[in-house]
Amino acid sequence: SALIVGAKRVGQVVGMRLAKEGVNLAISYRNSKSEAEDLKSEAENLSTKAVLVQGDVSEEEDVKKIVSQATTELGSLDFLVNLASGFEKTSIDELNGEKWDEALKDAKGSFLIALHSSREMQKNPGATKGHIILFSDWAAASGKSYTGYLPYLVGKAAIDYMTKVFAKELAPH
Repeated sequence: SALIVGAKRVGQVVGMRLAKEGVNLAISYRNSKSEAEDLKSEAENLSTKAVLVQGDVSEEEDVKKIVSQATTELGSLDFLVNLASGFEKTSIDELNGEKWDEALKDAKGSFLIALHSSREMQKNPGATKGHIILFSDWAAASGKSYTGYLPYLVGKAAIDYMTKVFAKELAPH
């Protein structure tokens, strides 16, 4: 079973690919209920079990609820695919601490959902369990940038590095 966080755009594609492979889905969304419901319906049309879980992955109590509900309704958690992301352009002239903090919620959300999902995955180890995918941005991964997205790209670079560290930390499990 897989927990898909973020049911828009790429999340729809990833969710449908997993559903076509027969993977049951817990679809988590913060505000995109309509897109999450569409993915759930399409997955169910493929005879795949799909459940919806609402929450904000930048809030730890929400993350605990998301992981618990996904695990309870699907029986286990084998995959996490986190695609939750904001994408707000902020010029350097408009940038302030509040906008910085808001943009870095993506990195915090990736950390929290990976941390709590990994703890659940460790309860049921196996060759097909424990896959964590944290989506980022090509610009952060390539070292290139574009103007107006300083905090967004810093957050995505943090997610890239965090993914590497999680892989190293969790490899023994």
